[in-house]
Amino acid sequence: MVDVGVQHGYICTGEAFICLRITEDPSVVQYYLLVPNRDVTDEDELRLHRTAVAQVLAFTLNAVQADPPSQAWYDAADHLDTWEVEYLNILKQIPESVRKEPPSSEYKPPSWKPVDRSPYMLRRRCQPDFQPSRKSKGTDDEDEHGDEAGAPSSPPSPSPPPNNASRRARGDRGLGLGLGRGRRRGRGRESQKACGCTPKRAENPKNAIQDQYCTMKCLRGLAKKGPLDPQCPNVRRHGHGVHSINARDLTRLLSDQLSRDREIGFEQLHIVGRTGFLLKATLLSRGYTVVLKATSAEQLPSLGQEVKAYHHLRSLQGTHVPVCVGDFAPRVRYWYHGQLMAHMLVLSWVGIRANKVMTEQTASSFREQCNEVLEKISACGVIHSDQEWRNILWNEETGGLVIIDFESPPKISGSRREIFRARQKPTSRLPLGELPGNLVAQESTFPRKTSQPGQ
Repeated sequence: MVDVGVQHGYICTGEAFICLRITEDPSVVQYYLLVPNRDVTDEDELRLHRTAVAQVLAFTLNAVQADPPSQAWYDAADHLDTWEVEYLNILKQIPESVRKEPPSSEYKPPSWKPVDRSPYMLRRRCQPDFQPSRKSKGTDDEDEHGDEAGAPSSPPSPSPPPNNASRRARGDRGLGLGLGRGRRRGRGRESQKACGCTPKRAENPKNAIQDQYCTMKCLRGLAKKGPLDPQCPNVRRHGHGVHSINARDLTRLLSDQLSRDREIGFEQLHIVGRTGFLLKATLLSRGYTVVLKATSAEQLPSLGQEVKAYHHLRSLQGTHVPVCVGDFAPRVRYWYHGQLMAHMLVLSWVGIRANKVMTEQTASSFREQCNEVLEKISACGVIHSDQEWRNILWNEETGGLVIIDFESPPKISGSRREIFRARQKPTSRLPLGELPGNLVAQESTFPRKTSQPGQ
């Protein structure tokens, strides 16, 4: 759990469940034992929430809605030692005179306060001919449950529809959409602090990036501080008329911002590929919002191949492949799903998977367009080795397909003379000097390998 950055988990033996939660202090793990076969009794009509399915579902929902660990949590967890203590060895070191009997392992089902959480009745009950009022219903429930003072009443099935006020209140708690999310977290903050699980975004809403991604045309104009793209959603924060910084400046400023604060302005998207981990990053001072593709030290060669591929494809950046702004090595320890990131590639956001917008009527045209794009990529000297729909995206800005993920080594198609001739064909795209891909080749911070004989 610590290695992958997961704070919730459980162990199942087939009969018993041990629920685990690692606290904000990664050296402390909380556990809770459940044996559903003993927790559930046939006499209990409100037993559904004690079953194994209900317990695992509730635990899973609680784990999903929990915030991911902070960077400081990973730093602390990285200093933990592996517990290699053998129980019998420790027992032999304790004199028999001071040994204590182990506690009884007999399982005692917890005493749960009866709560009617099910809309279904688990035992036969007469259906009333009329819908009772709240007052009479409460009186009947008190007579039926006897000494269960303070327990919520169980309405007969079907239950009456809630009024507008209660529906709105429940919607604010459950949906978590829009303003309801903030109100819900605000109300429960005191109880969350008591258990040590206060969401970080509730304390600092700046962690959640609200800015939209910059357009590819916007990032393409960074190379020589060209004109701003009026269609970029963040154009008002970029300056007036032209870009005030270039692609190299943006890469450097993002690296500096990450060194100052690893949380604000960097949102992990929890999208992981074969070698890359995706983040949404915003330069807080100027509003440039891009995608960071981070990788670990083990996958550095793959990301290095992708940097080389974007160098070959610089004439297609912003039209058929993403705009590659630059790359940098973090100067601070940055964690992603328990792995330490060693290098980051700054890219433009492209769009959504093409098969999400493709229909039966447009499938043939999409395939034709995909083949045309792949031919243009091949003409630049790169053959894409993973031509699956997951790597073919639809960009609404250009109204066309964009190919991503060039992690495999760029394969040269044809001789150098053929590649040179293919590059000399007239195109309607911007000159190479205006494309930030040139900066990738000239200003890349990626570690270079020493040339080997014969290369």
